[in-house]
Amino acid sequence: MDPTLIGAIVVIVIIGLLILAYLFSRIVVVPSNLTGLISGSNRGAVKIIHPGGRDFVLPVIQSIQYLPFTQTTIGFKVTAEDENKINVNVAAVAAVKVGDSDEQVRAAAKRFLGKQNTDQAIADSAREALIGSLRSIIGHMTVTDLISDRDALQRNVFDDAKSIMANMGLEIDMLQVSEITDAGGYIESLGVPEQQRVEKDARIARANAEREARDAEVTSRQQIAERERDLSLRQAQLKAETDKAQADADSAGPIARAAKEREIAIIGQEAAEAKASLTERELDSTVRKPADAARYQREQEAQASKTEALLRAQAEAERTRLDAEAQAQATVARAEAEAKATAARARAEADAIAARGQAEADTIRAAGEAEAKAMSDKADALAKYGDAATRQMLLDKAPEIARALSEPLASVRDLSIISTEGASALPKAVANNVEQLDVILRSLVGTGLTDMVGSHLPDSGSSDGDQGKAPVDVVEHRKG
Repeated sequence: MDPTLIGAIVVIVIIGLLILAYLFSRIVVVPSNLTGLISGSNRGAVKIIHPGGRDFVLPVIQSIQYLPFTQTTIGFKVTAEDENKINVNVAAVAAVKVGDSDEQVRAAAKRFLGKQNTDQAIADSAREALIGSLRSIIGHMTVTDLISDRDALQRNVFDDAKSIMANMGLEIDMLQVSEITDAGGYIESLGVPEQQRVEKDARIARANAEREARDAEVTSRQQIAERERDLSLRQAQLKAETDKAQADADSAGPIARAAKEREIAIIGQEAAEAKASLTERELDSTVRKPADAARYQREQEAQASKTEALLRAQAEAERTRLDAEAQAQATVARAEAEAKATAARARAEADAIAARGQAEADTIRAAGEAEAKAMSDKADALAKYGDAATRQMLLDKAPEIARALSEPLASVRDLSIISTEGASALPKAVANNVEQLDVILRSLVGTGLTDMVGSHLPDSGSSDGDQGKAPVDVVEHRKG
């Protein structure tokens, strides 16, 4: 692809992204404490975005402004004449804010947007409106009314200022009169009669309380004296009644004791009879009946033990008989099985011994026959062929003889040969061993190994040539 075309595409993509980012930047989100107003539409209408909302502001042709939606607290103080031309100082506090409706927002925007400090402008306008309303209401009330009915003062000022504030797009959230004073001490004088009345009422109340206390004390003492008198009379009456009762008791004592003794005797006799009856019943319940029950229980236990012993003896005898019969049958069965097993083992061992003996005899016989036959054949061959047979036997054993000669060298792990003949020293050493073998065979059997080999090969000329010896010493080291 052409690099120029690629560059153009990249530039177009970047421009598109920039345009898209710019368009996204024109989406405004209004904070929760502000109201947005978009101006610049073709019909001249102002679009309101309430707190927390969002909208798209067209580039170049539209703009957005923000109107504070927070509450503003205003403190103010008014000096005015009341209905009686008395100067009064009234301090109050109010909380105002821009109204929620679109009409109130547009009205507030017309009056406060564009000013350097919108919050301060709203506060100043609201303060002036509240001061005017408060001064007007003070002129229609007396100082006494202002002090005694602050709620009416606050309500009247709120209602009067509400309509004025609505024209500016504002609302009053709260209005509170905090202080009412005057410079001439009139309000303080108004309190003197009330204070004196309160003090008078207090003195009267104290005097009444003291009088009532004294009356209560006298009445209490009188009641105490009356109660003491009643108590003395009651004590004398009780003493007379007690003395009379004591005399009656003294005279009635012996009679009462005699009657009591007779009653005690009667009761004692009845008690003795009841005790005898009770003893008889207790004897029946604690001695006779338990004895009868114990005797009956012993008889039943003896009968049960007897029956149980009889049944146990019968069961034991039957079990013994059955065990004896079972043991006898088991013994007979084991004897028969052991006899059969012994006989079978004896027959098997006899057959095995006979078979092994026969096999061993056959083997020995065959080995003897084979060895005799081999020795006979060997003797016939030796007799027939003479020296040729001997030489053949030696040739057959030659590999074993050569192996025996080389075994000492093969069992050596490290071998170092120092010679001037180079690398051929080791093969020559082996050849020397073979030559020694040839000499030994010649001395023993009258012919050498070379003669026996030569007799089996066709005649051929051979010449021994020197292989050339190395001019320097060569050391060959062999590791087994």
